[in-house]
Amino acid sequence: MVKSERSLIGLDGESLNGYPRNARNIVLEKKSSENQRSPKDSGMDESETKESVSLAEDEEQRDTYRKLFKDLGMASQKMTLDDFKYEFSELPGDPPSEQCMAFNNGANSRKNRYFNIPCLDSSRVRLTFMAQKNNPSSDYIHANHIKSPFLKSGYILTQGPKKETIADFWRMVWQERSNAIVMLCQFVETNREKCCEYFPRNANSTLRFDKLTVTFEEATNNKMVVSTRLNLSFEGESRVITHLQWKEWPDYQVPGSSEVMLKILRKIRARTTPPIIHCAAGVGRSGTLVAIEIALQSINTHFKLPDIKQIVTNLRLTGRATSLQQYMLIWKVLLDFGVSNKLISEDSVVKFASTYHCSLRSNS
Repeated sequence: MVKSERSLIGLDGESLNGYPRNARNIVLEKKSSENQRSPKDSGMDESETKESVSLAEDEEQRDTYRKLFKDLGMASQKMTLDDFKYEFSELPGDPPSEQCMAFNNGANSRKNRYFNIPCLDSSRVRLTFMAQKNNPSSDYIHANHIKSPFLKSGYILTQGPKKETIADFWRMVWQERSNAIVMLCQFVETNREKCCEYFPRNANSTLRFDKLTVTFEEATNNKMVVSTRLNLSFEGESRVITHLQWKEWPDYQVPGSSEVMLKILRKIRARTTPPIIHCAAGVGRSGTLVAIEIALQSINTHFKLPDIKQIVTNLRLTGRATSLQQYMLIWKVLLDFGVSNKLISEDSVVKFASTYHCSLRSNS
């Protein structure tokens, strides 16, 4: 990964907006620098990787962005590594068992990838499509709705499907009318299965679950992202599903760059139905990605400085960062976002960059 000279800690050229042009914002395209990754390397269509900066129509609005990022930069400068550790330690732990009754139901235990990652009843996805009336566990899948006033539409976070839950996963995709799936893990990591092969990956390959059929259409396999187009059909109705697998985010750790992460978010955020995001447990990597999106949209659509600790707290076990480094990654992406859009100077994030890299060394 070659970073732009303008980017201090990893992200370059992400738009402040990510939405179509409107009365409040003008999107100006910039020429890509010679040392940036090509669309083929990042696994995105060329239209998804054009460099752009969102500028307010008037200087007053741009000053609002500058003030927000200046305040965020100043807050990051005051934080030591011990401060981040303390803040992370105050995040909520496991919810009481009475809030996770379906997860703790013995009939559903085989559907859970990890016994110590609960699924909250209050936000879990309840499967009604193709449910079996005589099987009370047929409505269960380890997946949770994520809602926020800062999000244009919600998200669904779920664990990596198991062989026992592949059919349930595709029932959920159809029921929720989702047309985008983001996979943040590999099938096997450190010699352990993180996710089974739950979708067809080769030409003329099809999966069938009663009347529900998943068919492979085409795939683009690049260094960073595998983009697969699938067709999901039921009783004569067909839907196109975009599946994006990002292969370079190790479990419990952080990616080397934020560039692909932000481009994935830009590709899925305008969907009118909830995109489905999963890693292995559906918590650490998945929750971190959604927390970043909530924080970005807090700034972009509400002109409000994000309270990162509160964002992660609100996600609870439906999607929280599971390591200090993942928690700090949220700060990192936001600050680099500000630097790349020239809303704050590189000097204003030098101290945080040093603290962030110290956290990585302490974890190595």
